Amino acid sequence: SSMSRSPHRYLVFFVQTLQTSLEAQKLLAQKAWAYLNDSFRIDLCVRYPSEVIAVACIFLAARDNQMPLPLSPSPWWNLFEVSDTDLETVALEIVAMYKLKIPTWMPQAPMKSTQWVEIVK
Repeated sequence: SSMSRSPHRYLVFFVQTLQTSLEAQKLLAQKAWAYLNDSFRIDLCVRYPSEVIAVACIFLAARDNQMPLPLSPSPWWNLFEVSDTDLETVALEIVAMYKLKIPTWMPQAPMKSTQWVEIVK
C-alpha cells in the first residue's frame, strides 16, 4: 500500500523523472524535501497516498523557485497519476499549515537538552 512507502522515496524519483538539469533537480528536490518534512506536522500522510503528497511538495517547490514544469501535452503531475483536485487540495493544506499558530505549550525557540528535562519533570 502507498501508506507503507515514504513520500520521500517518490519525491526523489519524481524529480529525477522530470528531466530538468541536475542543478534544477537539486534546487527542486531540496525545497520539496523541506515541504515534505513539514507536511508531517499535519495528518496528510494518513489521508492521501504518498505519491500525491510528493507531487504537491514538488509543485510548491517549483512555484517557490519560479521553475516552470511541463504543462503540455498534459500537466506533469498526470505522469504520476495525480489528479488536479488532489494536487490542489494537498498543496493548499500544506500552505495553510504555515499559518497555524504554534500551541502555547510548545517551546518557541530551540532548547538545550537540560531544559527539556525540566519540562518533563
